[in-house]
Amino acid sequence: MIYASPCACALRSLRTALAAAMLTTATLPAAAQGELVFMDELVLRDGVFFKVHTRVPFTGEVRGHGQIVEGLREGSWIFFDDNGQRLSEGTFKNGREHGPWVFFHPNGQMASTGGFVNGVRDGHWTFFNPDGTEDGALTGTYRAGVRVD
Repeated sequence: MIYASPCACALRSLRTALAAAMLTTATLPAAAQGELVFMDELVLRDGVFFKVHTRVPFTGEVRGHGQIVEGLREGSWIFFDDNGQRLSEGTFKNGREHGPWVFFHPNGQMASTGGFVNGVRDGHWTFFNPDGTEDGALTGTYRAGVRVD
């Protein structure tokens, strides 16, 4: 009969526990791991965000931008250009623009304001020229992305 030493059993048990912990950590969504990331730490594959070098859809907070849940944008988001100038802000639901949005010209003036439903313009939209005056040619009511008045 062959007996394993107590040290060998303890080592095998420790290895098994460590492997299980590593596997669990690698497969949990990012929010469960408490992660906050910068946008450049994520990649977009087939419309879903993943942390670089992973296959699990990202869930967590993107610093200065917004939330991602199971790889899709969710809740309030703010977009900036490379110089830190605000380009737009609004909300996402299931990865699509949904609710009120505001867009800005490069000079900081408001470019447009209105609402989205499932990623398409819906409701009253007001458009502005870079000097702040209203652009009457585009301003109006939209339904399913098409201007109706």
